[in-house]
Amino acid sequence: MCKMCPHGSIAPAAGSLQCSKCSAGFTTPNSPIVRTACSVCRPGRAGPACEKCPANTWSPGGDAASTSCIRCLNGAQSAAGSTSDKAWGSKCIGANANTCKRAANSNGVCTNVPGFGIECGCNPGYIWVNGACKEVITC
Repeated sequence: MCKMCPHGSIAPAAGSLQCSKCSAGFTTPNSPIVRTACSVCRPGRAGPACEKCPANTWSPGGDAASTSCIRCLNGAQSAAGSTSDKAWGSKCIGANANTCKRAANSNGVCTNVPGFGIECGCNPGYIWVNGACKEVITC
């Protein structure tokens, strides 16, 4: 009896009773109907080889032929392989607590985000500018 391979794996040949896991960085489309090739980049990866996005960029994942890493905006920072735009404009997200704490200085607060790393945001009255918390000055 035929059965569908689980998400992230494919049958190596038609009629195969075993499933093979996709190579590093790749997965299968969500729809079981088109789950015949490992042609989708996992989140945090992009490009034809589904390579990990460099620091200060991110990717939601998607079709390997058309997915690219997206640069964080307004000086926000992110660790290599970031999977969302959560860092845009207001936070530092990374694997190293000391790096984020130094950038946030005394005007920021850092917390552990399970499975991701450290997230630092600015206290009220401060914004993330070029990798650090800066005071908001109003006229």
